[in-house]
Amino acid sequence: MDAIKKRRRYSELVVGFLSFGLGQRLLVVGVVKPWAEERQIVLFLAVLGFILWTGGIILLIRLLSWLLKNYNQNNRVLKVLAISLVASVTAGILIGFVGQFLYDKTSISYSIAKTSIWVLSSLIQASIKMTALYSLITFYQGKELSFKQKEFKFILLLALLMLGFAHVLSIFLPS
Repeated sequence: MDAIKKRRRYSELVVGFLSFGLGQRLLVVGVVKPWAEERQIVLFLAVLGFILWTGGIILLIRLLSWLLKNYNQNNRVLKVLAISLVASVTAGILIGFVGQFLYDKTSISYSIAKTSIWVLSSLIQASIKMTALYSLITFYQGKELSFKQKEFKFILLLALLMLGFAHVLSIFLPS
């Protein structure tokens, strides 16, 4: 029981992100839509997705408020979150413009342009998220923030390799 209490905030973070992501996927019902329509459970999956998504948001907001209350010296947490949000939105807009340019001005097919933009945007967004999470965890641990440390480079490389592997599988395996 002590181990659970000791790692409670980390568990909230993990469960919050998993619930948010799974709920988002089930709410949209994109990948599982043909399967769900065949079994007539689309509404059930949408409701389940909404519940998971809402639960994930609640857990993440609780964790964020706790983090802001306890570890926001010199507004470090707010700065990291603001920079991450601005970087994510800016990257999304720029990548959207690149995708539109590729589709309009080159002879690349729509599916190749769409896949390329999807891979690029997910890798950039994952990098931004991992950098923000590393910063917040560093603040929580009371360490000095440095992006030159081996731990950060390893975490970022591992996340990008796992995401790249998932992309390769999704591109080459039939859906």
